[in-house]
Amino acid sequence: MILLQKQILEQLKEWEREIGLLNSSPQNSWLLAIIAVALLGCIGLVHYLLPPEFTLSLTYLIPVGFASWYIGTRYGLFLSVASVATWIFIENASNQPYSPFRTYFLYAVARFSFCVGVTLLLGRFKTALRAEQTLSRVDYLTGAVNWRSFYESASMEIERCNRYGCSFTIAYIDIDNFKDLNDRFGHTVGDNVLQAIANTVKINIRKVDILARLGGDEFVILFPETADKDASTAIQKIKNALLQNKYLKKFSVTFSIGVLTCKECPPSVDSTITLADSLMYSAKKRGKNEITQSIYTG
Repeated sequence: MILLQKQILEQLKEWEREIGLLNSSPQNSWLLAIIAVALLGCIGLVHYLLPPEFTLSLTYLIPVGFASWYIGTRYGLFLSVASVATWIFIENASNQPYSPFRTYFLYAVARFSFCVGVTLLLGRFKTALRAEQTLSRVDYLTGAVNWRSFYESASMEIERCNRYGCSFTIAYIDIDNFKDLNDRFGHTVGDNVLQAIANTVKINIRKVDILARLGGDEFVILFPETADKDASTAIQKIKNALLQNKYLKKFSVTFSIGVLTCKECPPSVDSTITLADSLMYSAKKRGKNEITQSIYTG
């Protein structure tokens, strides 16, 4: 059963990547709602035109499932009611009512219950899929994105740089003497320090900037479309905020930071990270709690 659920989730993710509607915005929700109603109307029309021996009961689930998945459970429930109402109308319009009325009523209740069940099931699947996507892309401890997610974003930024010539900056942050801090105060304090760093950085970066934890005590920030001067200002602001954080000051936490601005397109994400990492180590060699910045020009 667990294996089947995983397979279904993987298939749903594949559909989401191909169609790109899982995280539909309010702007296109109206369009999706119109599509769902249009689907229901088409099915009702075909139902009306076909001879009585043809049944389209399951096809009424198409607009219900579409609305439930791409718009939301509430609209899926609305389409469930609309689907049953359409079925009742078509049955009466084509002079095919069930007799006695109790049988007719039970058929309607059964169809409605089935539609509602599909709606709720899809809602649960969608929630599980979102949770699985979040867990696969976010560091559980700090809430920063993980290496996989950062790699995808950095790859897109390199592609943008290659296509449009946009500069971008990567800042590599390492906590000075973090191992000693863990040894002296314990891993719980170490985890709290990591969380405080992540929270402080998030407050002091733009919405388009991306904070990632690469593992251990190393963080990296991607500044899209950011030249060297703006990057220098931004990273200095972040460092000052970190040094002024009350919790971090209790443990005298400092940071060595390597900042690489790419004015030309680097060959890969790995090579860019390697260059930023070497700049960070240069900052450590200069005495720690320093910022080393450089420009990549190819």
